[in-house]
Amino acid sequence: MTTQIIPRTTSIFEAMELPEDIQIGPPYRCFTCGEPSDPKRERYFQAFPQVGFCHLDALAQHIYYLYPPCDHSCRVARLGDCITPLHLFQRADIADDQRRMAADAQAMHNALAHIARCVPNDRLTLDPAEQIVFGLLAGAYTPAAAIDAIHQLSRLEG
Repeated sequence: MTTQIIPRTTSIFEAMELPEDIQIGPPYRCFTCGEPSDPKRERYFQAFPQVGFCHLDALAQHIYYLYPPCDHSCRVARLGDCITPLHLFQRADIADDQRRMAADAQAMHNALAHIARCVPNDRLTLDPAEQIVFGLLAGAYTPAAAIDAIHQLSRLEG
């Protein structure tokens, strides 16, 4: 089943047919209840910490934690500005460490492949102006702050 999701907060922009478990942002929504995330919160979207000895360190640049205001936090796989839920295994799921690490790596590769298969390459990232507009529509920017951000962009590009 597919749904129109770019952006989920408005129909002004061209929509793409994507699976419900892929979002292009920021801003992002809770995958459980759909509540919009607030990028102004201290813990909104954080990268997976690279510790140097974790079996997922090689993929850490694609692992994030999404903390929406509803507290349905989740681990996500990120490719460009696209995210999808990431389900890694616990010791209770697979007791053998080597098999669990292999299963986690496969789950990560599957999540990234899912995004790559469903999202055209030219839509994997939003340009800065799109991020500002989507943030305005999601309530992350006031209209005045969005205008200021657009002005700053035009000064950078000019």
